[in-house]
Amino acid sequence: KNIKKKKIEYAGMIKMSKSKNNGVELKQIIKKYGSDTIRLFIIFASPIETELEWKEFQLIGIYRFLKRFWKIIFNHVMSGKTRPLKIKKLTFNQKKNFLIIHKLIYEVNYDIKYRQSFNTAISKIMKFINKLNYLDKNKFNKFILHEYLLILIRLLYPF
Repeated sequence: KNIKKKKIEYAGMIKMSKSKNNGVELKQIIKKYGSDTIRLFIIFASPIETELEWKEFQLIGIYRFLKRFWKIIFNHVMSGKTRPLKIKKLTFNQKKNFLIIHKLIYEVNYDIKYRQSFNTAISKIMKFINKLNYLDKNKFNKFILHEYLLILIRLLYPF
């Protein structure tokens, strides 16, 4: 805002810097959202070859996503131990579920290793985790959910 005229002036996208006094106070944001949220936001918000445009609503979205994922994990852990399934006894649908998660592993690995497209890798992981919220926990095998969560945690680990 212009203090004298009290109207908003927009001059396009401007780089953040301390000298222009338009930077983000990182300590306050870390205290409010946590460093994991900020790190994931920075990697997710734009491809590595472009500049990051800081949007707090996207940061809040990442924060909510991480809270939802934590809640899924917490609820699963609190529901008790899982018994491993024998591979020979898996039903067709259970095998199909394992195929889906292994396809995700391949795609995320490809995005990271060959395309170096971290934002798309994170996006794929986020979409998959968001689908877990809509699973019918009564019909979905607890062991498969357990395996999904272990894999998803490992996929998010580099970020």
